[in-house]
Amino acid sequence: MPLVNILSSNPVPAESRQALMASMSAFTALVLRKSESYVMVTVQESPVMMAGQLGDAVFVDVRSIGGLNAESTSRLTEGICKRIKEHIGTAPKRVYVNFTDVRASLWGWDGHTFG
Repeated sequence: MPLVNILSSNPVPAESRQALMASMSAFTALVLRKSESYVMVTVQESPVMMAGQLGDAVFVDVRSIGGLNAESTSRLTEGICKRIKEHIGTAPKRVYVNFTDVRASLWGWDGHTFG
């Protein structure tokens, strides 16, 4: 917690993947004011259809226990789109970002939940 799950229609080369994940992890921790030791980032590749067209598109799912509000989600959306453009090449207009605020009792780690 937090989790940033990136689903890209484009292949992400290993060196770009590692740089993207490291950048996204640090940025998410900073914006949400969470310890980076709890941040998880995943990158998956799959065909994506957006606006009726297959091709270049990315879906990013951000989940967190707290820290998500109008200011943080705005900052995260801007920074996520910037990093996706930089590391994957997908234009921000082809990126959707979804945010989910999860109750602590519904997030488990190390054999217990956070709440």
